[in-house]
Amino acid sequence: MIPQIYQPARKKEIPFDKKTIEYYYNLYTNESVREKKLQILSRIDRGEFVINKYLIVLTQNERNHLEFYDSAFVSQKVVDKQDLFVVGLAEGYGGAVQIVETIVNEVLRMTGGTDIRTYLLDQQLEFEKRNG
Repeated sequence: MIPQIYQPARKKEIPFDKKTIEYYYNLYTNESVREKKLQILSRIDRGEFVINKYLIVLTQNERNHLEFYDSAFVSQKVVDKQDLFVVGLAEGYGGAVQIVETIVNEVLRMTGGTDIRTYLLDQQLEFEKRNG
């Protein structure tokens, strides 16, 4: 599964919490949100309440790799005030679990290991170098 590319402004400060959300250049999505992802992400960026959509993010704690939040929690300030690096968008909890599984399998296949954080950040850095 090759996710479509979503490239918003480099970092987007969202008004409800003074956080920034940055998106992975090759955002992982499942079929049910793929066609509407730009609209969904735009609503999330504005701090709007979006039901049953999950953001898969790199954790702030470097010992862990990924976690996911219902986007409604992000807009309601349940998630700590922190910057978010979003690597995936899914419909429902099950969809979020499937995307995490896809990411883990891809990292394992491409690197032979499970260092998800390093793989995704290296891919992002490589993309940014190529595209200025």
